Amino acid sequence: DATPILQNAFRQAEPLAHQQHVTLSLQLTTDNRLSADAHKLAEIVENLLSNAIKYNHPGGTVTLTSLRDSLHYNLIFQDTGIGIPAAEHARVFTKFFRSDTSEARSRPGTGLGLFVVRMLTEKMGGKVSFTSTAGFGSTFILQFPAL
Repeated sequence: DATPILQNAFRQAEPLAHQQHVTLSLQLTTDNRLSADAHKLAEIVENLLSNAIKYNHPGGTVTLTSLRDSLHYNLIFQDTGIGIPAAEHARVFTKFFRSDTSEARSRPGTGLGLFVVRMLTEKMGGKVSFTSTAGFGSTFILQFPAL
């Protein structure tokens, strides 16, 4: 059951969100059972929440939604942040990727977070994808086998 993991990640992200003036929203389905390692899932969720807050605008929002069907459990991370330019989409999950935009470079980071997210997600039989528009935010989707 991912519910306590997701709720705990949100509690841990609240101080950073408050500091950055970003509103967090957690919208969970009633059944949050999935096939995943709890510690790895927590690391993935914390990483994506941290990025969504860090690369957001003051007054922005981060929403985490869970959805499921008979085969898949999905976690959808939506933010209203700075987004990722289309020319950089192919490199987002590569090791040490950092956007070349000055707005992104002004924020601290190592370029390992999304690489780790992809690696851990795939090791647990899941998939990660995203959409993003520069200046309008990003949506990252994690898909895991449902229980």
